[in-house]
Amino acid sequence: RGAVLSPREALLSGRCPLRQVPSRPPPQVQHDFASMLDNNRRPACSAPPRRPADSAVAPGLQTCGTRPRHLALLNIGLLYVRSSPGGGAYAAINETWAAFLSKLSGPPYKPKHLNGRVESQALIDQPFMRKAVDELAAPDSASLPPKPASHWAVVSGASAHPYPAGVTCSLADQGGCGAVLEARRKTAFLVQLVRPRRPLAGLRRDERIALAPDWLFGRGCLTHVRRPLSLLRAALPSWGAQDEQQRASCTPTAAQPAPGAAAGVLVATHFVYSMAVKRQRAFAAFGWSLGDARNRSRSAADDDPCWRRSDTAILFGHTFFEQSPSKTVLCAMPKDGAPACSCCRSLPSLAAKDSALREKARAGGFVLESSNQHRIRVDGHFSAMEGCND
Repeated sequence: RGAVLSPREALLSGRCPLRQVPSRPPPQVQHDFASMLDNNRRPACSAPPRRPADSAVAPGLQTCGTRPRHLALLNIGLLYVRSSPGGGAYAAINETWAAFLSKLSGPPYKPKHLNGRVESQALIDQPFMRKAVDELAAPDSASLPPKPASHWAVVSGASAHPYPAGVTCSLADQGGCGAVLEARRKTAFLVQLVRPRRPLAGLRRDERIALAPDWLFGRGCLTHVRRPLSLLRAALPSWGAQDEQQRASCTPTAAQPAPGAAAGVLVATHFVYSMAVKRQRAFAAFGWSLGDARNRSRSAADDDPCWRRSDTAILFGHTFFEQSPSKTVLCAMPKDGAPACSCCRSLPSLAAKDSALREKARAGGFVLESSNQHRIRVDGHFSAMEGCND
């Protein structure tokens, strides 16, 4: 389904912040932001974070508002579950697959508006899980303000430290780890209390489901760029001769972090609607292909300025970048597609430059392309890439 783990962060992905909260939610599910319903708005606190007076009710839970359930869109494409029989999370998973099997075993769904044609989206998995969780949702008096069944609680990203004691982050630079910590603590997420309809083997207990913060499970988007130097010169007023001499740098024997401004921050990324070839090229551009076992030899060309090693690049956007000054990251493809260190540049918002960039492209500058090398219109594309608001 297009889920990608940054190799270095994957080693630490089991040490996510939710695991540090004593009442950590057993399932953690990717959250799709509802762009048309809520302008792609990420969860945010609407009140100062507070803990329940009775710490035994939900130890560690620090809530800061609520959100209607139609704006809490679970995406089962990235899912971590830990539960036991009789738990609400167990019931949500059971009801999801039971509904899917029921639909699968029935006749093809042909709604009236399709005039006898089969609905091709009838077996998409997300709606099954969303419906199951909505029906099992229960009021939560431990959240402040108290949460009705029709809402999710907003949890502050500062509720717990992102790493266990003695562990910082995947970056060697402690200053960089401090920046990662600050960014993650700004990221709120949603939690729902779910209650089984009936006991299972005499057991029935409430559990919480978390829609994971997007630095843990988030959505990314990718675009091919031909002649990336043209885009860099047009997008960055300060771009100069020294920038043209940028060299790729990494430790080939170590797993590489996420590129540019995402380094050390992102753990798992879901590249929705991205063809396999695009994800494969992203691996090469991000330097992640260095982890394979292919033989390779160096040449003098490997020390050339990295923006001249190839005429193509990958433009990377992510929902998490909404809270970052860097809105996208541009990474040059390696020469001949061979594994190589990454060569990336973080870009600020380009939405205000839309007309200037369009003219640059028309004048024979950079070209935006699909995986099949079909030209993509520049108009509005950079705005859509920022926060993956597509």
